[in-house]
Amino acid sequence: MGASGAGTAGTRPRYAVLGGAVLAVMLTGCEPFAGQACPAIGWVNAVEIRLDGSADDVERVAWVELCDDLGCSTPAAPPAPPDDSPPPPPSLPASSARPAPALLTPPALPTAAPAPPHQPEEPYYWAEPDGEGRWRVQVGMSTPDTVTIRAFAADSAVLAEATVDLAWERVGGSAACGGPMATGTLGLAIRG
Repeated sequence: MGASGAGTAGTRPRYAVLGGAVLAVMLTGCEPFAGQACPAIGWVNAVEIRLDGSADDVERVAWVELCDDLGCSTPAAPPAPPDDSPPPPPSLPASSARPAPALLTPPALPTAAPAPPHQPEEPYYWAEPDGEGRWRVQVGMSTPDTVTIRAFAADSAVLAEATVDLAWERVGGSAACGGPMATGTLGLAIRG
């Protein structure tokens, strides 16, 4: 028993060291012994859209939409009401000590422009103005190959539409860990 017991006891430390090494490799991820930790667990990819056309034509654009196989974007903020909307109701001065009469009916609030025609549940793509004649569409962590972009007037009329193949380029993070990506700026011709 002394010879066999000594041999068994001698192999246990070897298995423990080997097991520890295997566990260390498993915990380091795809690149064993590199010691690389990936800080980002999520990011947002974006598509930049430039509206091309006369100043009057570009000014008619109320919102821009980007669609792929998963669905369409939604404006980050509701479209602005048309210029012919009534002004917002006046507010009482801060020094007014009298409460409003109980039977007073407040003036009607202005109505917003019609809602965009596509209100997806998913994907959660957001389109927002990004300067004069420019829009930025956040597409989450997806990188669609082909998209259709549309520009809408306040009355929901389509002012322009184009289907575009996208070429994505990493703008942050690393190939090993991933990170945000963007495409070159897409031009959309707006014609009156």
